[in-house]
Amino acid sequence: MSTIASSSTASLEILEETTYGVIESTAPRSLRMLSEDLKFDVKSESTKEINDTRQVTDSIIVDAESGGGVNFELSYREYDDLLEALLAGTFNTFGTNGINTLTVTINKVAGTITDDGVDGFTGFVVGQWFSLSSTVANDGVYRIASMTNDVLTVDSSTPLLADETSTVGVEVSSTRLSNGLAALRSFSIQKKFSDVSQYFMFTGMAPSTFSLDFSTASIVSGNIGFLGKGSSRSNSSLFPGGAPTASQSFGVMNSVTGVGARAGSGAIIARNAGATELLANTFVQSMKLSVGAGLRGQKAIGVLGNAGVALGTFDIKGTLDVYLADGTIYDEALANNLVSIEFPVKDVNNNGYAFIFNNCKLGVPTVTAGGTDSDVVMSIPFTAVAPDTATDKMLIVDRFGAAPM
Repeated sequence: MSTIASSSTASLEILEETTYGVIESTAPRSLRMLSEDLKFDVKSESTKEINDTRQVTDSIIVDAESGGGVNFELSYREYDDLLEALLAGTFNTFGTNGINTLTVTINKVAGTITDDGVDGFTGFVVGQWFSLSSTVANDGVYRIASMTNDVLTVDSSTPLLADETSTVGVEVSSTRLSNGLAALRSFSIQKKFSDVSQYFMFTGMAPSTFSLDFSTASIVSGNIGFLGKGSSRSNSSLFPGGAPTASQSFGVMNSVTGVGARAGSGAIIARNAGATELLANTFVQSMKLSVGAGLRGQKAIGVLGNAGVALGTFDIKGTLDVYLADGTIYDEALANNLVSIEFPVKDVNNNGYAFIFNNCKLGVPTVTAGGTDSDVVMSIPFTAVAPDTATDKMLIVDRFGAAPM
């Protein structure tokens, strides 16, 4: 009896391309996934010639395109290259692999972290999220309220826990990514079914969409969608560079202990021009984030599949489901005011990300009484905008935590 492929033995391997649609000769890396629907779509047209038998004599392939997506559970650094490609930017450089090792003094009451005079915080900005590790009692995730190159004052919603004097070897970590104008980045992705030795290659795969779902009592899950060029199949690996390197091995993040690196609801929604927090008196039940890169395939005579992929306009939006306790945010939506939204997410070792939308417009929240003995929830859609396209960014991602494995 022949073996039938099982999804339990499926795996993905990925490698960035230097030339669109061309597989590189270096080794790929494994890519963690929950599931995938990567595919090669082919469009055929039947001939419209008339004949006296009333039969169609042929059907011809006229177009093709690879695409689909990968579902995942969010884990630290595993999908960073894909997120960078999607946003057309790169995480900036800080320290070594995003970490600066310093001697610091911590004042709990003042909320300050002071280095030993080496300008250890150069490159940070107000509002940035960062992590501390290897402290005596202050390992955690914090947000900068004010700063100099030697002193960070943390936001009062992320309070320091204890005083420390001249603690040696403290690791301070944060790097920042925002949507930009970098050139298109594409990847070769191979789907492998090891039990039947079947390999399916998809080339020219440019990340086109990214989504995250934060729900109560759940692991943070997401999807990366791709727009690509072509596909092929083989009984052996189509990567010429050999066996893949390992994925990152950090743990997955969840929406309970993972969201809420700050006191309160787990998310910060504030008036754009002021410090008034609009969710100070309530809690977020769930959040959804969606990023679209506006990619489109470019067709050409003589090319089956896309000849290239063009960059388009970013579409960044989301939805928050918030327990009704205060109607202020409803008023903000009706007034069409700009608000800022940010929320951190991390694993059990304080490795994670903060997603920051400095300028958002709210849709009018839906508020309904769905039935007896249930909580009233406001469903609040939001859309990220950039009022000043020269200085504003629709989405900023702060990454903090350990060096890559």
